[in-house]
Amino acid sequence: MSMTPFRRVALEGPDFSADERVWEARVNLGSPFKAHAERPVVRNHSMRLLAQTVQPVDATIVQEDPDGPKDKKTKVSFHQPLLLTAAATTVKFGDADETAEIEILSAAFDPVRLSDDTPPRYSELHVAPRGGWPDGPFERDDDGLFQIVAPRLRATSGAMRVGYANPAQHGSAVLTKRLSMDWTALDAQRVRIFGNLQTGTIETRDAFGSPSKKARAVAFELVPEGVELDARVPDPFGTNLDWLDVRLRLVAVRGANRTDMRLDLVGGSPASLATLSTGLAWMTRDLAARGGNIVLQVDARGIPPLSWPLSYDKVKKAYSCGAPGMIPEVLLRQDGVGIKVLTRADPAGGEPGVAELVRHVAQLAARGPADPLKLVVESVADGPPAPATGPVVTLSWSEPHAPRPFGNPDAVALDAFTGIAAMEALGARLAEIWGRSGAIVQNA
Repeated sequence: MSMTPFRRVALEGPDFSADERVWEARVNLGSPFKAHAERPVVRNHSMRLLAQTVQPVDATIVQEDPDGPKDKKTKVSFHQPLLLTAAATTVKFGDADETAEIEILSAAFDPVRLSDDTPPRYSELHVAPRGGWPDGPFERDDDGLFQIVAPRLRATSGAMRVGYANPAQHGSAVLTKRLSMDWTALDAQRVRIFGNLQTGTIETRDAFGSPSKKARAVAFELVPEGVELDARVPDPFGTNLDWLDVRLRLVAVRGANRTDMRLDLVGGSPASLATLSTGLAWMTRDLAARGGNIVLQVDARGIPPLSWPLSYDKVKKAYSCGAPGMIPEVLLRQDGVGIKVLTRADPAGGEPGVAELVRHVAQLAARGPADPLKLVVESVADGPPAPATGPVVTLSWSEPHAPRPFGNPDAVALDAFTGIAAMEALGARLAEIWGRSGAIVQNA
């Protein structure tokens, strides 16, 4: 387990592979207060303990007294922290501070201060250790101070705002390639991101280059669930490239054999959210009015349950929503959209049926602005589909030789087959229907 000095912490967002995170940050904590006067460890007022283990472990302090023997060891009880609050900053305030390092989707960059930041800027996050705390002895460093070290910490709440500058003026272009960005200025100083989306830019507080000049930068917020940003997306229900102002969150969706990246809708302007809700309601009503076999049930109580899936180009190592000028594919998230399949009534007397898709993928296909809207619905299985097997129906007669007016069976048994059905409810309903018709004896 790699450790970092407690003056500087390594924070992590959610996983998107076994050894990669959606975001990582190596940032500084606030300056210790009277650190040189406190023994045996540096007290750091930017870390507050919220929860710790009940049972302590033994920790060893070497040379607690600076004037005592150098090899003297002191045993103390150490309650390992389970949850802390960190006041972290990406700003380098002095020569003693190290420059913060940020990674998004394994693309590293140096964060910049933005003109709308109020210095000094600290972000408060709740953090929990990913692994165990170090169990080695506490010893003095080269400056004669005790330094606590911590494991890598996973953010559990809070947010940290970071600025990424145009790499033509400052820093690395790796993140620009990873997020398929184009820094060519559009209207209102917006730039392209993820291929065919747009995001706003902010002027940096500092100037770069020679001659020095302030740069344009994009603001991201690192949150426990992923990375958030303000963006503009084409209206997925529109007939033109009508732009909507939304708040998106970059998240990793891990499946059994793969991890997909997508942009979840988490906010936006009231007018834009109303436009998306109206589009979903129109699509639901239109499907019902056409009398088709698909029924959508959309949770309209909050933010519309929509996401923009990202495709990954292995050659370019870039994520994208598609080419500019297109309306990208939009996912109707399963947590807010229910899909039911209807069967028509049988003219011979059968009842219409209703089946709900337990797991599904419902997407509005990518299209040109003038192309018709297309909804694609697919059922999803955890593993490969089993070979199709038809049901086996067993008919039985208690008195096969007795005279019967119709010769109908006394009981009907349905064996297991590939598929999902509510067997008890189905059997009870069929028994009632067939019993009323005289096909079987009720309560037999």
